[in-house]
Amino acid sequence: MQCNVEIRRGEDARELLGAVEIREQWKRLHARCPWSTVFQSPPFLDAWYRHYDAFYEPLLAIGRDGRGNLAGILPLAVEREHGRLVVAGTHHAEYQVWLALPELRTQFIEAALESLREAFPRGRLQFTYIRPDAPLESFRAGGRWHGSSDIRAFPRGLIALGDGNKLRESLHEKRNRRQLNRLENLGTLQLQHIERFEDLEAEFDEIIAFNDFRKGAAYNKLPFRNDPSKKPFHVSLFRIPDLLHVSVLRLNGKVISARIGIINRDQVIGYLHTHSPFLAKYSLSGLHLLLLGIRLAEKGFREWDLTPGGTYKDKFATHRDDAFVLTIFFSRAACLRHKAKMRISGIGKNVLCRLSLQPERVREALGSFIRNAIRPGTLAGIGSALFETREVKLYAAEMSDFPNLENTHATRRDDLNDLMAFQETGGRSPSIQEFLSRAQSRLEAGHRAYTSVVDGVLACSGWLAEQTSTLEFGEVGQEWRVPEGGAALFGFYLHSDHRTEDCLRGALVRMLRDASAMKGAKRAYVLVPGDDSLISRTIERMGFRHEASFFRRRTLGRAVRWKRQVAGAPDRASERSSAS
Repeated sequence: MQCNVEIRRGEDARELLGAVEIREQWKRLHARCPWSTVFQSPPFLDAWYRHYDAFYEPLLAIGRDGRGNLAGILPLAVEREHGRLVVAGTHHAEYQVWLALPELRTQFIEAALESLREAFPRGRLQFTYIRPDAPLESFRAGGRWHGSSDIRAFPRGLIALGDGNKLRESLHEKRNRRQLNRLENLGTLQLQHIERFEDLEAEFDEIIAFNDFRKGAAYNKLPFRNDPSKKPFHVSLFRIPDLLHVSVLRLNGKVISARIGIINRDQVIGYLHTHSPFLAKYSLSGLHLLLLGIRLAEKGFREWDLTPGGTYKDKFATHRDDAFVLTIFFSRAACLRHKAKMRISGIGKNVLCRLSLQPERVREALGSFIRNAIRPGTLAGIGSALFETREVKLYAAEMSDFPNLENTHATRRDDLNDLMAFQETGGRSPSIQEFLSRAQSRLEAGHRAYTSVVDGVLACSGWLAEQTSTLEFGEVGQEWRVPEGGAALFGFYLHSDHRTEDCLRGALVRMLRDASAMKGAKRAYVLVPGDDSLISRTIERMGFRHEASFFRRRTLGRAVRWKRQVAGAPDRASERSSAS
């Protein structure tokens, strides 16, 4: 069958995208193509091209049969800043592929790539991910493009929904039943299917905050915060009929978990899932998925696609297959260099696996090392790591010492957006990922965050722990349990431009007011790094007394830890020392 390929770019491509006849032919082609996904449908790509027009110029590879009808289409775009060729939808399209009539399964893509090679002789094109039902013969051994492409398999987890009975059994397993009961003891738990954006509009920003906070802590990414087009793009997807399946878990009417899926025929593809960090200990993500899977099975859906990536997905999958990343090089030399690099990378990964090390963790550790290595004072820091003494001071005061606390400073509690306004300032400042990861752990432990933001930047933050909480002091490698009847203020951060007593005092006042309202709280404790004179001076002026100090001394890798009581102060923790 004849297939003539043409390349349309910029205004020509945009005109074609808007042509009624082409759109109708595209819809019919999408329906006939056995390996098509929703991410190649006109409604999805319309939304993406529209919202990302400032960053990407549309480009279409069009295949026509002998009558001039659409026989194949490869929707692409050119990055405006760097001229890079990408598949339309970029990372928003979970699956990327070309469409063609079944009888042109290899002929169209081979012809399209030849035309693209002429236009981008030094370019390359990557499809992430391609589903296993796509025709990849041209890129395997013996295929026309085998020598100019690299194809790699990645495991993909899937959940067979069936009649929902397997999911019900899983939901009634001891661990899941216990978590569900604990949640239901907190109030009314409800799974809600959202069919109109208006039903979620007031809470969508909170869902975005859940998502960015979690990904910032885990992957050093703030997808919505760093991409202003992402929210309006998702709102547009919401308004396309029968495209999204959106559900939320509500506790006493408040959203605590959200899942957005893309409907792909009788399958739902996981697109965005997130949950409240304040209730993470209840395994919200897994419970939501089980409850939703049962509901989807009742609606006749066959499968939930967990998509490739993320080993945490393995525990949910009922079966697996492989999806693929296909990279095509229009320069043979570039392909050879890429394959050599990947071979070296593969050897390194094998070595790490033999050493029981996860490549992702090693990459994170190396990134952290490099970030720290280029900071000012690194050599001095290395020296102090070999020979140093660190201290954490414990201060205390009676709650009755603060009868009339007037909060005059704009300090908020448990505001995720405030925490994400953190900015690195160099020196010993943590990275944004380190800061958010620590914050996530504290929220999940039940501690409360207090923040103030100035001109969009986190100026001050601190944490409040209730009685009997156990706090870890990484600086000195010790733990301390908050005594009965006490509340602890700890983990203070001040931006270098806002290290003032006024800024800190505003946070302390709000924290002490909340601490005094805690049931049974009679004493307030403040934990301060020994070298932070500003915090020590501020709380001493407020009436706190230094009661004890925790220490760690390092000498050529050997660490000794101990606690020292201030003369005349009551002992709030047993003294101990250790060496390592």
